[in-house]
Amino acid sequence: MVPKDFAARVDWDHLELQPTDFIALDLGEEQHGDVLYRTHIDGRDAYIYLQLEHQSTPDRWMAWRMLRYMTAIWTKFREENPGAGQLPVVVPLVVYTGHRGQLWSYPTDLSALIEADEAAQAELGNCIPQFHFLLKNLVGVELATLWACDLPDRTVVTLFLLSRTYHNPHLVAELQPGVPRLRRMMSSPNGLDDLYTMLFYIYDLIDTDIIELDPFLNQLGPEAQEVYMTLTERLRAEGEAKGRVEGEAKGRVEGEAKGEAKLLIRMLKQRFGSLSEAILETVRQANSEQVETWSDKIFVAATIDDVFAQ
Repeated sequence: MVPKDFAARVDWDHLELQPTDFIALDLGEEQHGDVLYRTHIDGRDAYIYLQLEHQSTPDRWMAWRMLRYMTAIWTKFREENPGAGQLPVVVPLVVYTGHRGQLWSYPTDLSALIEADEAAQAELGNCIPQFHFLLKNLVGVELATLWACDLPDRTVVTLFLLSRTYHNPHLVAELQPGVPRLRRMMSSPNGLDDLYTMLFYIYDLIDTDIIELDPFLNQLGPEAQEVYMTLTERLRAEGEAKGRVEGEAKGRVEGEAKGEAKLLIRMLKQRFGSLSEAILETVRQANSEQVETWSDKIFVAATIDDVFAQ
């Protein structure tokens, strides 16, 4: 994704995830799909700004957008480091998934968006900005090629998620070849945090219930199951908060009940094994009060029927 010689100088093992909400505030617009890492290049502060394009078609104005985002990052740096004599490097990366299969067809250079004939370009020279962003086009990349590419495990897993998660009913099967990489990722520094981020990303985009990942998570071991439970508890808490704030039936169903139902299904499977479709549907359709009642009974019930008995 970045030039090989330059990549060798980047401290990839100590990427620090940074907040990006200030970018939207600085530009006065809603911002989605961006990730900002702080790192070091030859011992000096640097940033890697990753824009994740989940749009079905490419954006003609991406070079302009990326320059604006980078300017916001530098503005924030100046505010926090008033004594700094120089700005840090910001590496602009765009990962494009193009879910309709449309290839990226627009320029990656800002100068191509500026209306100037050859004479004007020659006369003005560097007065016309020569900004360029790095593009990773994931459209058309084969699954086997993706898992086999010569990149760090964390990077390969990230590229897989970006290109394969969105509305993919075959996600679990396509994750199977990546089990060795995921195990290595989990054993690396901050590897369990990376797994948490991965599961949250899947939860946010997948069409099917995340509970279908259970057999896959079992292959990764008890640490993966713990990470999953932590995520589930967070979703439950966020669901409760959302239900309270919105105070509407839709908010309660999509928030509190959804998070609690997922947790109850998880607990039922651990306690009683596989569940019938009827039980799964009963739990998913239940309100928060019903789910809470069943959750209280799960540890004293001898059978699954006792859990749902009146």
